[in-house]
Amino acid sequence: MKNANTIRKTKSDISLFQTWLLATQNEERPFSTIENEKLDQYLASFFISVRNKKGEEYEPDTLKSIQSSINRHLNENSETDVNILTDKDFQHSRDVLSAKKKDLKSKGFGTEKERQMLSHKRKLIIFMTEICLEQVSNPDALTNTVWRNNSMHFGMRSRQEHQDMKFGDIQMKATSGGVHFEFTERQTKTRKGEGSARPFAPKMFAIADNPRCPVKTFKTYIQRRSTESLKPDSNFYLSILPRYHNKGPDDFDTENTNTWYSMQPMGKNKLGELIKVMSEKGGLTGRKVNHSARNQQ
Repeated sequence: MKNANTIRKTKSDISLFQTWLLATQNEERPFSTIENEKLDQYLASFFISVRNKKGEEYEPDTLKSIQSSINRHLNENSETDVNILTDKDFQHSRDVLSAKKKDLKSKGFGTEKERQMLSHKRKLIIFMTEICLEQVSNPDALTNTVWRNNSMHFGMRSRQEHQDMKFGDIQMKATSGGVHFEFTERQTKTRKGEGSARPFAPKMFAIADNPRCPVKTFKTYIQRRSTESLKPDSNFYLSILPRYHNKGPDDFDTENTNTWYSMQPMGKNKLGELIKVMSEKGGLTGRKVNHSARNQQ
């Protein structure tokens, strides 16, 4: 016999997920009848965006518990043998949940000890989130936000990885769940070292009604590049045109479609200093490394 608390918890979590599907995805089908690929996309978006009734983030362990409740429901109601905790079809949503839990813990969620950790990394994460509110207002803010999104969603681990990126490494994909961007690492740029290859192609999904939506930001980055810089072998990170140097946010008209970037690649030193520059703007001190952005996941 099942524990009564488990039954109530499962019922509550199922209602939460089904309500979210209807409200945010206009999905009316019981999720136990949704095909695996689509359900995996829904779960990934759900783990990223779900909030409690007060609009606050859930604790990391609560999100994990919700995942388990959804899996129990599927085991009992799906016509096929589905396990979102182990099946390869649900690898992406598991990775997203893992990244979300790390992000929450870095912000102080979780154990009492973690809640008391107001370290430099947490301050840096908060500041980087705030600075990205201006993500499309000027070339510097747009570059900073694109770099941050690549670090978070595609797992960029070092300056060299960012520097090696080409425009063609990121492909736009269209599925029944909408448009997303996928990092398709080229064979000529394999990572070095044992276990370095990515086991799957990292994806960047849209976040509806969010001003910091990474897909929307990437589309803006494409718009602000010249046509000649959109070739597969074009450098991904480009230098800002000289006429836009030393200008403030108020000097830019975001309604026009002017090109902001030249054909010249961004210098490796400038690329490597992005964390430091953003930290200094936020009045932070201490050692900053690219891994700080990746650890937001």
